Amino acid sequence: MNKLRADSTWNGLTPEQREKLDEWLFEEEVGYREVRERAQKEWGIESSISSVGRYYRRGRNARMLEEMAETQQAAKALNGTGLNMKTLRSSALKVIGKRLFEKAIDGCDVKALAVLGRLMSEGEKREIQRARLALARERFEFSAAEAALAELPHVEEMTEEEVRLENARIEAIKRRLFGTNLPE
Repeated sequence: MNKLRADSTWNGLTPEQREKLDEWLFEEEVGYREVRERAQKEWGIESSISSVGRYYRRGRNARMLEEMAETQQAAKALNGTGLNMKTLRSSALKVIGKRLFEKAIDGCDVKALAVLGRLMSEGEKREIQRARLALARERFEFSAAEAALAELPHVEEMTEEEVRLENARIEAIKRRLFGTNLPE
């Protein structure tokens, strides 16, 4: 945990008490009022609800930083494996779907189901967006190929015109160098 103010109520906790407090807040997800009441009952600590909130936010931030570091290490490890992202996305959606199904059968709370449902929905939306983008890319490439084929007959015209202009330029240079009376 990041450093607490010297006069913080929570600064005097033993490591075991701090671990218990973290368990209440982060694992059991007990409300601030309940944590305050438990701390008073078990340890005789008087605190305010806002003090519990500050402790929670400080702890949450520290945990997020630790998780981000772990995630970054895992991402680096995954990057080095040559893993196919399409396969990874598909597998992740299957895992989320399985977890959603299990929680629905177990009668889990609605909030957890809603979160997993949103994840599934967002994953599906992104897959649809990827498919639309791929289709738009194919349409663009097809249209570009059609346009190039339509211009193919004009390529020789341009070449003939370029040859005619080059010949005229050479004739002009000859006249300047040798005059107007040139043998054929």
